[in-house]
Order: sequence, then C-alpha cells, then structure tokens
Amino acid sequence: MVYSNRYINKNTGNIEDLTEEIKNFLNNEIIEMNKKMMRTLYLCYKDIDEREYNSINEPDQDGLLPDQKNLIFIGIFGLQDSLRPGVQNSVVRCHSAGVRVIMVTGDNIITATAIAKDCNIFPEKIDLDNLREKDVEKNPSEINDPNKKDEHIEQLLNVRPYAMTGNSFYSAIGGLFCQTCGNDTNLCKCPKSEAEAEEIAKKEKTSKKPIKKDAIRNMENFIKISTNLLVMARSQPIHKYTLVLGLKELGNVVAVTGDGTNDAPALSKSDVGFSMNDGTDIAKEASDIILMDNNFSSIVIAIIYGRSIYENIRKFLQFQLTVNFGACILVFLCSCIGNETPLASIQMLWVNLIMDSLGSLALATEPPYDELLQRKPTNKTESIINGKMWKHILFQSILEIIILLILYLYAPLFINESENSDLHILAKSILNCFGVLETVGNDGNNKTAVHFLPGNVTDPLRILYGNEEKWYKEIVWLDGSQLNCIDNLENAHSKNLTNYTYCSNMPNLAECQSFFIDWNNPKNLQDAYNNYLSNYGGSTHMTLIFDVFVIYTLFNQINCRVIDDSLNTFKRITRAKLFCIVTLAELTIQILISQIGRIVFHCVNGGLNGIQWLICIGFSISTILFNLIVKFIPLDRFINRFTRGEEQKSSMEPTSSIMEMFK
Repeated sequence: MVYSNRYINKNTGNIEDLTEEIKNFLNNEIIEMNKKMMRTLYLCYKDIDEREYNSINEPDQDGLLPDQKNLIFIGIFGLQDSLRPGVQNSVVRCHSAGVRVIMVTGDNIITATAIAKDCNIFPEKIDLDNLREKDVEKNPSEINDPNKKDEHIEQLLNVRPYAMTGNSFYSAIGGLFCQTCGNDTNLCKCPKSEAEAEEIAKKEKTSKKPIKKDAIRNMENFIKISTNLLVMARSQPIHKYTLVLGLKELGNVVAVTGDGTNDAPALSKSDVGFSMNDGTDIAKEASDIILMDNNFSSIVIAIIYGRSIYENIRKFLQFQLTVNFGACILVFLCSCIGNETPLASIQMLWVNLIMDSLGSLALATEPPYDELLQRKPTNKTESIINGKMWKHILFQSILEIIILLILYLYAPLFINESENSDLHILAKSILNCFGVLETVGNDGNNKTAVHFLPGNVTDPLRILYGNEEKWYKEIVWLDGSQLNCIDNLENAHSKNLTNYTYCSNMPNLAECQSFFIDWNNPKNLQDAYNNYLSNYGGSTHMTLIFDVFVIYTLFNQINCRVIDDSLNTFKRITRAKLFCIVTLAELTIQILISQIGRIVFHCVNGGLNGIQWLICIGFSISTILFNLIVKFIPLDRFINRFTRGEEQKSSMEPTSSIMEMFK
C-alpha cells in the first residue's frame, strides 16, 4: 500500500487518487481479515512504457524501482488455511501435560494471534476486537525506528506480551554472538562442527580451530520476555533458532516442528525435532522424528508413548531391585545362621527368569493411558529411580526378608513334613540310625534310650529342625567309652551284640550305610540330609520358603504397576492384558514346579497340601497390604536429598516446550 497512489473505484470503474481516508479503510479491512485468521494478499498493477521497462532494475533518486511507485490498487484477497483436525484438543492436552506450546510463524501478528486463539494456545480468553498490551505487542514497527527502539524494548520487558514479532524479540535480547570469537553470529567465521574444523585444519595445514558456540547476549532480557511468550509473528529462521537456544539454556526440554529448509537449524538444535512427511529432505535430515500424517496431534501421541515407556522402565527397575535386594540379603543371612541355603541353584535360575524376561514382558509392555498427560514433565536432573521408588524397594525388601527368615527358622514348628513323603521315611531312618541308642537289661525288660539329637528330639516329623545346630558324629556307650558311629554299627552287628541294638528297627546295616561316604569316613546328620536332597528332592520346609518367595514376588509385581503412591493398586489392570497373562502363567508354572518339580527343583515329593498353600498365600499377599501402608510414609522426600543433586531450576513453568509453525 506504501507504493500505491491510486485505486480503481469499484462503483464507477474509474481510477482515482488513493486518499488517506481510503488507506485507513483498507487497513481496517486488512485487520478484520487478520482477525478471521486470513492471510492478506494486496493486489496492484502499473502500466509502464518502453523506457521504464528498459530501466526496470534501476532505482531512481529516492532509491525506488519503477515497480515500487505509482502503483494502482485493485483489491485485497484473504486466504485462510483451515486448522488440521484435532489441533485444538491436542493443544489443550499439551497444556494439561505440562507442555507449553509456542507458535512461531511468518504471519502478520494479528493473524498469528487469531490462529493462536483458535488453537487454544493462550491461557485465557482474549478479545481480538479489544487487544490489551499484555496480549499483543503494540506498534511493532517502532523497533525499526532508532529514536523509539530503546523505549519500545523497555515497554516489552515491562509488559511481556503473549504475542510479539520476531524482530522485536531478537532486538530485545541483543541477538546472538559467538562465544568463541566474540563476533555477532552472522559475522562469525568459526567452524560450525568438529568435522568442519578438522577439514579446515587439514586444508590450511594448521591446528584445529575451536568450533562456533552461539549464545544470547542479554539472557536476562530473554528470561523476562520468554516468561509469557506464546506467539512469535513475522519470524525469521534465526529468530526460531534463538528461541530454541534460549529455552534450552534455561533447562527446558524443547521439541520443535518444521517442514522447510529454513527450519533445519532449529530442528537440529532442539532436544527433539519433528519434521513433516511432506517437508523438505533437509528438514527431515535435521529432525529426529518424521510425522507421517503431518498432524500436530501425533506429537501428543508421541508424548504419551514416551512417558509410558519411561514409566514402564521405572516399574521394572523397582520390581527387579526389590527381588534382588531381598534374595541377596536372605541368602547371606541364612548362610550365616544355618547350614542350608533357602533357595537352591535351580530355584534361583527360575527366580531370575521371573525378574528379567517375564518381569520385563509383564511390566514393560503395559499400554499407555491418558492419565499420563495429567502430570508434569519429569525434571531432567531427576534420577530414574526417585525417592518413592526407593521407599518401596527398601520397605518391600525388608518385609520379604523378615517373612522368609521367620519361615526359615520357625516354620518346622507349625509346618509338618508330609507323612507320605520320602523325607518322613528319612526322618525315621535318621532317628533310628543316629538318634537313639537302646540298651536292654539282662532281664530283657529294662530299656534305656540315649538321645544324641539336639534337644533330645524323638519326633520324626521334627527330626530335621535345627539345621543351625552342629550334629553329633559320635555316640557314647553306657560305660563311658566313645566309639565311632560306624565302628559301633559294625561291632554291634558283626559281634551280634544283642544287648546293644543300635539300629533297633533297621537291623540291616545296608539301610544305614547310605548315610555314609564309606566306613572310614563317616558323615554327620546334615550330610545325611544333603544326601537325601540330591537323591529324593527337598523338604516341605524349604519348598514352602521357595513358594512364598516366588508368590510374594508376583504379588509385588502387581504393586510395581503403580509407582506414584496411588491407593488403587489394581487400577487399569484389566487393560493390561499381557501383564495379566504373564502373571497368571508365572503363578501356574510355580504351582507345577512345586507340586511335581521334586528332584529337579528340590521340592517336596507330592508338593504342598491345601493348608500349606493357604499359609503360603497368606504370607505372600501381605505385600499388597503393606504396600498401602508404605504409601502413607513420607520418606521419599528425605531419600530424594541423597539420590539426586540440586535440581537445575528453570524460570519457566512447565519444563517442556513445543514450537509449532502453522502453515
């Protein structure tokens, strides 16, 4: 309009002078079109003669070309690109997820503001007919006036509008400069990458020069302006790149979208670059993710999946560390206080399979859910294992160790070995062969029993209790002389000493011989017990411990699905179909191992009975009840002080940003 001085009157068709009144009318019409999200196209023409045509590229004394003066205005066209489906809802979901959306565009500031309003980018409703200073930068052309520039920048820093032009933004922050050479970024000749530096050094046969490192001259002004910035209009590639650089300097995680070649610097500088499928090859090369459907809504889906993957990794880590801590400490303590490990090697292999392959399959494949967008982004300095996770890992491990230690030490007091099991027969054999020496008086009636087991145990069902005790290797004759157990057996049978019947109910020496290596190297009762385990399977006692450990782990696997201290541990469990299938498969396999595993898995012959399974489940399910109690313990804040350093603070909330160029 600056180059026009006449127009065609639509009523008469005559060419008339373009007065100030008409110009004001046209400007108002342009603004109204801008408010309707229209990009305006100003159409004019000029008839030129041969002389002007020949000098078309020669400016006059005012510096204007022939096609820049005395133009005849024809009309104004308004072009509107409709928003892609779902954009408004996606922006709202971004806000609820703690993601700040900043629109960077080349449109007029009024057009950009109208589009941003329609996209729900603004945090509050604005009136396009009555825009406040807080909403939109006033008189952006003043930034080009040397006499008004400083005053205009001061006003921007005080008001901090939601929308401003790229030129005003860049001028207010002092632009970019290279920290390596100190020059403005457009005057810097430093190599832009290590590869370029090596190539220059090789070509010039000099040492490698330091690479270019851009920085904002006035970071304080950037912090002030970027606090409320939501729309940057009339922007150039350098403006978008500067905004990305500054936001990253403040500790934000920045994602950028773009489809043009000019967007490549900002795409490559961002933490995550999104390019459109129909964008240029350069933009695709500079980006990290290509949106195949060219839709902003796909970014929201990417956010959900990214958070879901991160949360699933945390779930698996909490589950695995709990099992690892519990297993390691349990085996260590039991090795210190007893003679038998609570978990055999083959059992530990099965536990590792649950922790690694099956555990990851169950927890790491849980599908994403919309509630993930209701929480703020995770701080970049936060440890992947946060205080809440450590709290549950420690408390659940302690409870597991306490339960299993109680079972290891005291289970035989209320868990009897099955009378049909081979171990019950073994107990009788050990009692007869090692435990009691019967002496018969001369009259054949007076009998004396001398017990050599700890606590004078005579009940076969309790015979294996007390693994922490040292079993006796020797017996004492009634006359006080000591003989080796084998010598005693050999003498008793070879000399036919009927008054010293050692194996009273098992006169055949071969039945006791299986408890010894050979006649010259006798074993004690613990060796006899270990000999049974290698040939016949495990005890009910140790099978119960194995089952409690595994089933406790499976119940805790359910706990680990929810790591945010929500009270409902079972929420969304019906949607996690693979989790349910894997967990049920683990439980089924564990029952089969316990019932028919016997020699291979060192389980009791015939498995546990119904009452024993109820005891096992009762101890195991305590982890779910205990999990609810732990959620009310505010220990996570205390743990956070030791598990992570001081957080990097940002002046912007939230800590994630997405810049979208709507075209």
